[in-house]
Amino acid sequence: MPDENHHTPAAAEVTHRSEILLMAAAESVNLLLTDINPATGIARALSNIGQAAEVDRVYIFENHQDPATGKMLTSQRYEWVREGVAAQIDNPDMINIDYMKQYKLFYETLSSGKPISALARELPAQEKLLLDSQQIISILLVPIKISGSFWGFIGFDDCRRERSWTSTEIATLTTVSINIVYLLLQKQTEQLLRRFQAALDGSSDAIGMADMQGHHFYQNEVFTKLFGYTVEELEKAGGPMVTYHDQAICRGVFKNILKGGSWHGELEMCSKSGEIMSIFLRADTIKDSDGKPFAVMGIHTDITKRKSTEKALQENELRYRRLVEAITDYIYTVKVENGRATSTTHAPNCLSVTGYTTDEFQADQDLWLKMVYTDDRQKVIQQAQNILNGITIRPIEHRIYHKNGSIRWVRNTPVPHYDSSNKLISYDGLIYDVTDRKKAEEKMKEHADHLETINRIITAVNRTDNLNMLLDEALKASMEMVLFDSGGIYLVNANNSTAGLVCHEGLSEDFIRQAGILQISAANNRMLFIEGNPVFTDTYSFAQSEQTAKWDMQSVAKIPLISKDNVIGAMALINSKGHTFNESEKELLISIGRQIGTAITKMRSETALRESERKYRTITEQSLVGIHIIKDSLMIFVNEGWTKITGYNSDEVKSWSLEEYLKIIHPEDRSLFLQQSRMKQMGIAENVLSIYDCRFLSKTGEVKWVSIHSRAVEFTDGCAVVGMIVDITDRKLTSAALVTANKQLTSINEHLSQREQELIKANSEKEVLLKEIHHRVKNNLQIINSLINLQIHNINDAAAVGLLKECQNRIKTIAMVHEKMYQIGDLARVLIGDYLESLTHHIKHMYLTDPLSVSITINAKDIILPIDKAIPCALLVNELVSNSLKYAFPKQKSGLIEINMSCDTDGQYMLIVADNGIGLPANIDYHKTKSLGMQLVTTFVNQLDGKIDLQRSQGTRFIIKFIK
Repeated sequence: MPDENHHTPAAAEVTHRSEILLMAAAESVNLLLTDINPATGIARALSNIGQAAEVDRVYIFENHQDPATGKMLTSQRYEWVREGVAAQIDNPDMINIDYMKQYKLFYETLSSGKPISALARELPAQEKLLLDSQQIISILLVPIKISGSFWGFIGFDDCRRERSWTSTEIATLTTVSINIVYLLLQKQTEQLLRRFQAALDGSSDAIGMADMQGHHFYQNEVFTKLFGYTVEELEKAGGPMVTYHDQAICRGVFKNILKGGSWHGELEMCSKSGEIMSIFLRADTIKDSDGKPFAVMGIHTDITKRKSTEKALQENELRYRRLVEAITDYIYTVKVENGRATSTTHAPNCLSVTGYTTDEFQADQDLWLKMVYTDDRQKVIQQAQNILNGITIRPIEHRIYHKNGSIRWVRNTPVPHYDSSNKLISYDGLIYDVTDRKKAEEKMKEHADHLETINRIITAVNRTDNLNMLLDEALKASMEMVLFDSGGIYLVNANNSTAGLVCHEGLSEDFIRQAGILQISAANNRMLFIEGNPVFTDTYSFAQSEQTAKWDMQSVAKIPLISKDNVIGAMALINSKGHTFNESEKELLISIGRQIGTAITKMRSETALRESERKYRTITEQSLVGIHIIKDSLMIFVNEGWTKITGYNSDEVKSWSLEEYLKIIHPEDRSLFLQQSRMKQMGIAENVLSIYDCRFLSKTGEVKWVSIHSRAVEFTDGCAVVGMIVDITDRKLTSAALVTANKQLTSINEHLSQREQELIKANSEKEVLLKEIHHRVKNNLQIINSLINLQIHNINDAAAVGLLKECQNRIKTIAMVHEKMYQIGDLARVLIGDYLESLTHHIKHMYLTDPLSVSITINAKDIILPIDKAIPCALLVNELVSNSLKYAFPKQKSGLIEINMSCDTDGQYMLIVADNGIGLPANIDYHKTKSLGMQLVTTFVNQLDGKIDLQRSQGTRFIIKFIK
């Protein structure tokens, strides 16, 4: 489901993304069609699709069977990943995955032909574990079916965001994926056929093919040269049988072949000229996918010369030995008995290669092993052991210590010798001095490494449009080239006053803090930034200051980054070890500086151009104003705003002629439109209207009024008319309805004015009535108060009198609320501050013989309460203040009561009633007391839907909180 991290794209965005995917698909198909190498083509195709789909990883998995168990397995074959994303192509977990054992859900869904689009966090634990190990946040898997069979799938990973794929995108990628796999398989098949053809044609053996009826249909060039027949001649002569000298053997060969078998052996065959040749024949059947034989292939090896050669072998060996003795390289011979080397003999030529004589080697049988370079000794020992174990060996190259102390490279090529029982009796080794070649190879490698460094930078320029990525890649490549451990790149600011460090590797925070900004005009920077000359320091420790000694800088290279003869920055390479720069390194680093400078300028220009183009395209595409371009009387461009107005999309209007455009113009307005369009395209200024209104007929037949603003624009390839249309249908319709609407509004206003007067009158009458009600309520309460007062005079019980007076006080409290509302004229709310002043004044005079002995302070400025809150709040204050006056100051001559009331921004009120008296005893729970006053306090708090809290330190403090 969508959440804050991913969203369902709008239709326009989906269409745009689908168009990009289709364009990438077309380009990918073209790459696969044109690229000879399928691996290269598929890599480039996946790169295009991955970048177009804006994903982080694209890969192809192919299904196959486990040869041992027959289970369905799948393995990753190809992959493309975005820069900075970990590749998985070499991950062993991506090979031979058992669907049913590990990812049954994936198999059931994909094998049914349905794609999988999911977020990793929503998948079951088994599948989620695999995705988490590859940092996958969201995934799309598209199944590939070939001839109805589940061939495999193509996957698209997002490792940076949660993504929701639309059905349109999935359908597009499904089509693209199937096309890519079909083309890949086709390319692979074609390549296999080409390789097979090339292998046959390039074989040194004569190869011929015939069908199961004996009809000859193929032969390679070697076959033609060997036997002298063309395909047509051999078929006409009776097929391959005519080449067999012994027909009985021929029948035996074909008897085995027709049974689906094979035949290998030596026989004699005849050429067209009648020459009889000794041939070693390997004949096999070729079977179709069902295992049914359908052809025969014969591989003919001419062994005539080999047999003659075997006869002269001893004579040739003797000549060989004499020849070896005449060359500067030498041969050694190792005698072997019972699988162990017993002695070694070195030919006299060993002196020129090793500096040691034959006698010296003879005197010390371990001299050869001692002479082998320490790091290569195990490799030489292993080679000798392989020979003794009968393992096929190959020549090795290793180093030796010459007698003069120099190190030389040799190629060691052993040749084993066996007796008639195939038992190893000795082996010879040819020692060939390859020192000069190795040195040449090292120089070539060094040159290749330099070229690779430059190529990495050029590749980074071509593959990225991010300047930081380019600089990081260039810096790393340069550091690797000279094996330095740190460095950084500075770029000059806009006013050419300073150069700032924009990327770095291995630099300390102290270095970055102190040398992150360089003053170009400083004496030690002028050569680099102003004169544009590089600085190479082999022993920086001699020149560095005490302040920078802690940076451990021994060797430093400072190379200017130059573009069009201007220094735009510099690259600093730093090493903690001493390094002497050779001329080759200096020239390469200077060249790299120019490459980077040129790349930076190019990227900045391209970035500015892309940004300008992006802004233009965004404005154009997103504008609600319709835009069209007519050139050479053809429609060449319309934006989305234009299609929304007319109902025709860009594909439908592509290459419309001016006459075709006229069909969407209202017949009565066509002459005006045609006249204006032609005059503007011809560049005529007289009698041309820059803006005019006309009617369009939309695709659905709806008539729409539009305002057209158009002008002639001169492009590089000619003049065109750029037009903007604004839908003014609503404005036109609105204008026609304005008069009627105004009349209706005037009538409504008159009615409302009359109604308003009636409401004012009724409201005034209600206010008078409410005031009278408040007045009468107050009077009635005063009457009740007077009646209670009369009753008090007839009661002798002091406790009863006290209770009646408290009742009088509460009645007075309620009466005062109504009195205040009557006085201030607000019939719904009470200004609580003024009210509490009057209330506490009344309470003091009721309970104190000396009202000045206790001070009451009130802080409730601008607090207004509705009447349903004001009355219980007032009664609550009455009870708490009365309680303080009666009990808080029994022996004190003075005291203080504070009443504070406030309201926060959330509409919560806080009322505090506190005194500095003796306080409420700790053993009394005011929630459970039988005191009527405290019970009323709890009741009034509940009426306010509030909460009450008691603090007993330094007197008594009640804190009441309630919502407005």
